[in-house]
Amino acid sequence: MAGMKNIAVPIDLDWPYRRHHEVFAGIQAYSEEVGNWNLMADWFPEAALVGGGPGPKYDGVVGRIRRETRDAADQTAVPAVNVWLGSDDSRGPAVFPDHASAGRMAVEHLVARGLRRLAHIGYRADRASALHWKGVKETAKARGVSCTRHICSFKVQDGLQKWQAFCRLIENWEKGWEPPFGLCFSYDNLARLFTSIAKSFGWRIPGEFMLLGGQNEALICNSAAPTLSSIDLAYFQVGYEAAKLLDGLMHGAEPPEEPIYVPPTEVILRQSTDLTAVDDADLIRALCFMTENCAERISVADIANSVGLGRRTLERRCKAHLGRSVVDELNRMRVERMKRLLVETDHTIKHLTGDVGFGCLEHMRAVFRKLEAMTPSQYRRQHAKN
Repeated sequence: MAGMKNIAVPIDLDWPYRRHHEVFAGIQAYSEEVGNWNLMADWFPEAALVGGGPGPKYDGVVGRIRRETRDAADQTAVPAVNVWLGSDDSRGPAVFPDHASAGRMAVEHLVARGLRRLAHIGYRADRASALHWKGVKETAKARGVSCTRHICSFKVQDGLQKWQAFCRLIENWEKGWEPPFGLCFSYDNLARLFTSIAKSFGWRIPGEFMLLGGQNEALICNSAAPTLSSIDLAYFQVGYEAAKLLDGLMHGAEPPEEPIYVPPTEVILRQSTDLTAVDDADLIRALCFMTENCAERISVADIANSVGLGRRTLERRCKAHLGRSVVDELNRMRVERMKRLLVETDHTIKHLTGDVGFGCLEHMRAVFRKLEAMTPSQYRRQHAKN
């Protein structure tokens, strides 16, 4: 096709992470709208840019830009847009997820669950962790809640000694945390590691601690036990906006002086924060049982029996602390699970109805509409990647 432009996309798609594949999908979506882009996944575009490698001459580069790539792009006057906040090069135009806004969203979510004591856990010398902490700290101060910061090395799993040292570090941090306590993690994998350590110490999640990750990497979040609530960083939109910026640069537009930050979309609720902080130990245990078993056909009697309470006593305590009945809370948990599966899977709504514990499709639809003011189909369309 005449006028085709060759665009290098240095993104390693061998890694099964959303921050790679959804950014690429966003770039691809913009490319399809333009119609004359030839995308080429090339982790080393500098070779073709400076004439030392095979392949076509590139008209633009968009993706995870390293120092060598930026040097070659500048040398050949080829526009290049970076989407990698952790790159070893900070020159040139860039589009990043807004980690500071994610930190603010994290605090608002945990405060809404009833928490007044929080901590932030991130990596040392990491830009994403620093920005996430900035948002957490500012919002915690504005909301009048206490919040401490804890940092660790990226290499906590590089050998037995480092792992044991990390476990001791977590144990020492926990001595200063008074449950119920909320933890904001800049990375989902840190939250997953915490769940493993918590089990060894007998800490209850979400009963004593509520955990909120920072990337919504579904493979990590859904493989943890309990599953991890996290924040959708709008990676698809990051890729789309980066491609749009590159298009403008190739047509002579001036590059922005500062990086463009794409705000996160929402908190994706899973088990690790699917609870309201209350000071009733029996009710906490009942809510934990509901969180762990809401996908099953459990009854109020089953829930009451699991904690040794009478049904009426459980109902009274639930209404006193949460302002709703046990059935209403159970339905809320099921709808939250339904919302996540509507976005993360392509299973039919009828199929998902059974997966989340509703026995009847019509009943599920009525409850969903009451809580979300829309049907499951409308929710899926509204939250679909486009």
